[in-house]
Amino acid sequence: MRIGVVVSPWGTGPDATAKVGGLAAYAETLPDVAAVESGHYGPGEEDLNRFREWVKGNKVDRIVLASCRPRLFKEAYMRAAADEGVNKYLVEAIDISQLCAADAKDKAAAEKAKILLRAAVNRVGSLEEVKAQRIPVEQAALVIGGGLVGMEAATRLADQGYRVHLVEQGPFLGGKTPQLGTCFPSMDCGNCIAPLGGELHRRCMYRSPVAVSPNVELHTLSSLKKLVGVIGNFRATIETMPRYIDQDKCIGCGVCTEFCQGEAPNEFDLGLSKRKAVYIPSNMSLPRVPYLDLEHCGNPEELVEACPVGAIDLGMRPREETLKVGTVIVATGFEMFDPKGMYGYGEHPDVLTQLHLARLLDMSGPTGGSLTRLSDGERPGRVLMVQCVGSRDPRTHEYCSRICCGIAVKHALDIKKRWPDTEVTILHKDIRLNGKDYERMYYEAGELGVRLVRGEAGSLTSEGKGFAFAYKDEDGGDAKLEADMVVLSNGMEAGPSNQALAKAIGLDVNPDGFINEVN
Repeated sequence: MRIGVVVSPWGTGPDATAKVGGLAAYAETLPDVAAVESGHYGPGEEDLNRFREWVKGNKVDRIVLASCRPRLFKEAYMRAAADEGVNKYLVEAIDISQLCAADAKDKAAAEKAKILLRAAVNRVGSLEEVKAQRIPVEQAALVIGGGLVGMEAATRLADQGYRVHLVEQGPFLGGKTPQLGTCFPSMDCGNCIAPLGGELHRRCMYRSPVAVSPNVELHTLSSLKKLVGVIGNFRATIETMPRYIDQDKCIGCGVCTEFCQGEAPNEFDLGLSKRKAVYIPSNMSLPRVPYLDLEHCGNPEELVEACPVGAIDLGMRPREETLKVGTVIVATGFEMFDPKGMYGYGEHPDVLTQLHLARLLDMSGPTGGSLTRLSDGERPGRVLMVQCVGSRDPRTHEYCSRICCGIAVKHALDIKKRWPDTEVTILHKDIRLNGKDYERMYYEAGELGVRLVRGEAGSLTSEGKGFAFAYKDEDGGDAKLEADMVVLSNGMEAGPSNQALAKAIGLDVNPDGFINEVN
C-alpha cells in the first residue's frame, strides 16, 4: 500500500505556503504514507497534469487531497487519478479552509487540520477498490401518475422510441384537468393539450397518443408497491385492482351502461350529479373503456349476460406484476385541500369550492354551464370568492398554492362576461399572479367590475337566502360583505398516498408531504 498526500493551500503566497508546511511535514510521519506533495493545486488543466505526473512518478495507489474547498474540484482529481490507474474511489479529500484562513500562530486550527488528515489517511487505507461494471440499461420508463403531466411525459418518451409503463391509481387518466372547463390565461378548453416542439396545433385530451401508442402500456387502477435496483436497471412491482371489464374485448357499445341498475355520486362532478355504476366520467376520459363499480351495481350478473362480446368478468381479482424499467418519473400531482367546517362549507349547499364552480360553469357540467345556487336553482346576484383557504395559514398550510388567485380571476371573468349584472367580489390577502398574461387578466377583471377587496377572512353567517361574511379590512377594522353564493379558493396539498409511494421508491417527503426531487 502506497498512500500519497497532497497538501494544497488556496493561495500561492508565502504566508499560505508556510501555514501548510507543517501539515505536509506531519503527513510524512503517518503510517503507509509513501509520498507527500505541498503546493497549490487548482482545478486548471495545468495543475491536473502536474498531479498526474506526481501520481505516476511516486507510484501511489491511494491518495488524500488536503485542500481549501476541495468539493469544488474533487471529482476532477478523482478522474485524473483514474487516468494513472488509481481507482477513483481510493481518493479522499479533506477541507483545510480553516487552517488557510487562520492566523499563522493559531495552534488550534493547525491541530484540527492534523486530526482531519490523520483520519483521512486511516480511512483511505481501509477502503476497498470499487471496480466499474457495465450494467445493461433497460430501455423502458415507469411514469407514476396519469394526469396531464404524466400523460405528456409518457407520450414524449414513447415518441423517442422508449417503452413506457404509465401507472395511474384511478380507473381513468387525465387527473383534474378534464374537470376545469377552461384554463387561464388563454381561457382555452381545459381538455386541450398545448402544442410542443414541432406541433402546430392543440389537440383534445381524448386524442392523446398515449392511449394508442404501441410503446405505451397503460396500467390503470394500479399502484407501485416496491422498487428495487439501480438507475438504468429497476424492478418495479405494481398491484392492479380489477376493472371487471376486459379492455381488450370491450368495443364501447354502451350496452352495459344502458342496462346497469345502480347509481352513485359522480366524482367527476364532485357529487353535484349522479352517475351509473358502469361509467366513463366524460367524453374526454381515457381509456375509452367503462369501469364497473360493483359496490353500487344492482345487477352485475345481468350485465354479464347483456354484454355482446363477453367483456365483463366478475371473477377478476387484484394482481401483481413486475416491470423492468431503466428510469422512474413521479408525476403524482396534488389533492385539493378539504375546507369542511370552514366558512360554512359542508353545512350550506351554496358555499362551494373553486373546483365546484368550475364544474357549474362548464358546458358539460351538471347544470349545462349555468351558474345556479344548489339550494334553490336560482342564479346568484352576488358571488363572493374567499382566497387562501387552506394556504398561507399556520393552522393548515403555510405555503402559497400559487394558482388559486389565477383560478379566482378566471372564474370572475367568466361570470362577468356571461352574466354582467352579477356582482363578483374577491376577498384576498393580496393577489398573487405570476405568469405570462396574468396581469392582463387582473386588469380586465377590474374593468369588467370585479371588486377586489383586501382583508383577512373572518366568519360566515346566514342572512335570509344569502350570507354575511365578516372580515378585517386593511386597517384592522371590522367589515362585512353580503353574498348569495360563497366560493372558497382552497389550496393544494399532498395526496395521502405520497408517504407510501415515497417509501416504496426510497425518496423523502418534505414537511408539507410532497415528494422531494432527486434530480
